[in-house]
Amino acid sequence: EISLGLVGSEMCIRDSVWADRFDRSLDDEFAVQDEITQRISSILTERVWQDVARNIGRKQLQDYTAYDYGTRAMELLHRFDPDSMSQAQELCLAGLALDPDEKICHIIMGYCCQISALFWDNQNGTLIALAHHHALRNDEIESDSQSYRLLSRTHIAHQRWDEAWDCLQRALRLDPNDGDIIGSRGTYHLFHGEYGEAVEWLDKVLEMHTDTPHTVDIMRYWKALALFATTEYAAATALLRSISGLDFLKAQLMAACHVRLGEIDKAKTQAAEVLRIYPTFRLQNINLWRNFRNQSDGQNLLEALHEADLPLSLIH
Repeated sequence: EISLGLVGSEMCIRDSVWADRFDRSLDDEFAVQDEITQRISSILTERVWQDVARNIGRKQLQDYTAYDYGTRAMELLHRFDPDSMSQAQELCLAGLALDPDEKICHIIMGYCCQISALFWDNQNGTLIALAHHHALRNDEIESDSQSYRLLSRTHIAHQRWDEAWDCLQRALRLDPNDGDIIGSRGTYHLFHGEYGEAVEWLDKVLEMHTDTPHTVDIMRYWKALALFATTEYAAATALLRSISGLDFLKAQLMAACHVRLGEIDKAKTQAAEVLRIYPTFRLQNINLWRNFRNQSDGQNLLEALHEADLPLSLIH
């Protein structure tokens, strides 16, 4: 469409420009060609942005900088560590200051809050509430699968299993082949205590996304957590070692695995890495062990992390 439109635009521009400058000498030919090129480039840029706006489901984008902030925040989000997540939140807030209706900023901000609460600092429950707010705000702007996926995660954090399942099913109906949403079904089964089903759905994503490293890493992490919950500690450790990134998350779970394998020195080494990356880490401040529907499974994880020398509270 753009190419066909440009052919017509080029002909009209060329005719008008050459008509205006017909009496010029041949020395002006290059100047005329430059003017033609600049006009065509201007049309091309405008049409490309219009196409981008249609593809992301927005009628109009007044400020592309806000969208750019969101995409940069998404890259940081995939690193899953406290420092990168903090930077991602700053970018999202900057984007929302420019455009309060920028969907990608709302959804990435929501995930930043949910993941931070899960793995390193729940801030007395305020981050989960903030994640829920951004999911609802995203849904107000335009209902989509990502809103329901994030809402499902926040419902799990509050042990609202029926609501979590309903949101997850809505997301799957909208995007049945989306690997992230299929993976979210795996994590739902994981925290709900259905570990066999969790592994089954996580393996589906691993088969779909062999060429997407950050997706492979996070699905391997969730699968390792499912293996830990079924006391398959050696298998969980081997799977964690195959993860190329996620240093902070990997060190946490590796510490717990080594404890249960009786490898206390290795466990303490991993715990030291967690505290090196995030010195204020405290077990009472994370939601990971609280998310398990089976309290005994969550308690097993908490005790293993504590035995690895990760502090439980400010007084340790």
